[in-house]
Amino acid sequence: MLVACPTVIACPLGAAAAGAGRAAATGAGSAAAAGAGSSPCSSAPVAGSSTIQLVVDGRPRSVLVHVPTGAPAGSQLPLVVALHGFRADGAAMARGTGFSALADARQFVVAYPSAPGGQWALYAGEPRAAEDVDFIRSTVDQLSAGLCIDPRRIFLVGVSNGGGEAARVACVLADRLAGVAMVAGDYRSLPACHPSRPLSVLEIHGLKDPVVPYRGRSGDHSGSVPGFVSLWRRLDRCQEPGSSSRPSAHTIRLSWRCSANTQVSQLKILNAGHVWPGSPPPGRLPGPRSATTVIWQFFGGLG
Repeated sequence: MLVACPTVIACPLGAAAAGAGRAAATGAGSAAAAGAGSSPCSSAPVAGSSTIQLVVDGRPRSVLVHVPTGAPAGSQLPLVVALHGFRADGAAMARGTGFSALADARQFVVAYPSAPGGQWALYAGEPRAAEDVDFIRSTVDQLSAGLCIDPRRIFLVGVSNGGGEAARVACVLADRLAGVAMVAGDYRSLPACHPSRPLSVLEIHGLKDPVVPYRGRSGDHSGSVPGFVSLWRRLDRCQEPGSSSRPSAHTIRLSWRCSANTQVSQLKILNAGHVWPGSPPPGRLPGPRSATTVIWQFFGGLG
């Protein structure tokens, strides 16, 4: 369980998880624990949503965390870290995706970090880009230290600007992640990708997206989705050819089996724009064709 700390200097959770002083944590709300010495798997977690505060590379950061109802003591739970889009925050990501309702139904923890100013610094050369990667790393560290998290089932999700950040982080933290999924991701000007190991990847994109065009920007086609998927097929050393299916009249799914039992999958939504497909009403369980459900099914099929 997460530990509430009186200061960011003497926090046992932050000291155990941050390493070399990179991050310290303060925390409150329903996730606070009774003591710092007990194992996070020794008692049932406190269910519900709360916000933890981190200090990462000297900058205050916040993460909305949802712990599922009914999780028993000793049960190692998957963790999904969900990154919001441009000019949004963690609370907006929670409302727009329905991941918290799905977490209650499927028993996983979901974390919604908030980027400063509502924007992830994902492009090569942006001054804050390394800090944002540290933030995601520290979020995983803090939650793994404070909750009974299964280290083999840590996943990353992002949409739009957050999808681009998820793509960037996947290249750096592949050793910590079991899978990554991007929806309407922005892949322009990302730095070179050198993951430490193969990683399963799912990309969901509307073919009519006017904000992040499927074929990339006009002229140089920068950020093209086919190019991004092709990159991961090469990085994961996938078998060719892949398979193709039609889950619905407006959806085409392409999938490849890859090295180290990973897979790369692409979902093309024929009539969709720059959206999170199937976004449910706030508090409602996502439907079977929602991107939220499709992503969780993809993660659940990895192993």
